[in-house]
Amino acid sequence: MTLPEVRALFARGRAEARGRGAVTPAAFATAIVERGVDAGVAGFLRFSLGRTTSANTFEPRFEGHIVLPTREVPNQSTEPATPLASTLERILALHDRLPRDERKGQRWRFAGLRGPVERAMIQLAASPSDPAVACTLLDAVVAALDKVDRNQSYRARQISWEPLPIECLPALLGSESPPLEARLALASVSGFPASRPFALYRFGVEWQDGRYVHPKQAPLRWVWGPGELSRVLTDVLTRRVLDWEKATKGGSRHELPARLLLPASCQDVDAWLAGQVDERFLERWLSRLALFDRRWLPDPVAARPTGRDGGDVPIGGTLAMFGLFQPLFDLQPAYPPGSADNLLDPESGARTPAAARRLIALIRTGQVDAAAAFAMSRYAMAKTWLVKTEAPWFIEDPERLLASLLFTIPLPERGSLIQRWLRPHREKGEIAYV
Repeated sequence: MTLPEVRALFARGRAEARGRGAVTPAAFATAIVERGVDAGVAGFLRFSLGRTTSANTFEPRFEGHIVLPTREVPNQSTEPATPLASTLERILALHDRLPRDERKGQRWRFAGLRGPVERAMIQLAASPSDPAVACTLLDAVVAALDKVDRNQSYRARQISWEPLPIECLPALLGSESPPLEARLALASVSGFPASRPFALYRFGVEWQDGRYVHPKQAPLRWVWGPGELSRVLTDVLTRRVLDWEKATKGGSRHELPARLLLPASCQDVDAWLAGQVDERFLERWLSRLALFDRRWLPDPVAARPTGRDGGDVPIGGTLAMFGLFQPLFDLQPAYPPGSADNLLDPESGARTPAAARRLIALIRTGQVDAAAAFAMSRYAMAKTWLVKTEAPWFIEDPERLLASLLFTIPLPERGSLIQRWLRPHREKGEIAYV
């Protein structure tokens, strides 16, 4: 080789992702974000090939310029991977496992799974700090996984993927306070036990060796489908209770209580009960958050503010019913304000999956009076006496009330709701007034 040829060879930059040279747009996007690019490369010009008037002639079309983030250290091999880089690397691994468009004879078989994901990855590489672009990428991943779930031939491939790192959640939410729908989704998804995450109900997957796998046959736990969101969430609640019953059958082990990692507030739950929530937006947030690994929550994510405090919320009839029923489902302690006494002692046996199933059946069929009476009897088993009233109860949308039981709230706010049901009693030395 001549000296100019040697210089030209060593002046070439290399981009690699997951230890291999980047040869696809998705791999280039991952290499850009995780800085797997040789020093001296300032950016990339993206082109696509467009067909001209001739079937065998193509022309390059400029698709934009992606500028590399500046860095001080030329050799980044010892730098830890950023959460966004880890996220893109896992999405790239899923992208490479998705079915590709194939040519069958003279015709192409279009799958349409990789293209939207790849396009969103490139957009995120160009705007890594834009939460809207990050949400677009997660929406593309969810759409691809839904197509895999609904196609038997795709299921036969047993596509697997690794949950996304939870450290990337702040970049998804942005610097501002999350919207109402995001807060409710965070409270719901984070409340599922680590052994049975929300993704098992949202997607037709099973948990195997630290990965989600789409088996050949859809699991029974996969109850997500089309229809009104309140009905779908009620199906998730019902299936979760059945899993609770299966886990405790024969007394082999106890069910863990719902986790209070990122609870919502009473205001948020009241807005859902009043129908003031964009349900399509909430569904999208639930699907996005199902992609993340929620087996643990790092301190920076847990300490991040997620919205306004509960405050003094007027407790209407439906919100009061929520406060009565939810403690019978999530197994969290029920403390009245200013007290450390659990109103539902675990040793009393007041909270069982059979009782939860009966409550779901009564509420779903509109028998709210019977459901309230049955719930009061469960509290009485724990020697917690609630008020008696002759007023009839009516819930306009029973399934909306059942769906709200998936939204976790802080223990102090729940204690305030339960206090409205406690029977008044006279303390020693007090005077009773009539």
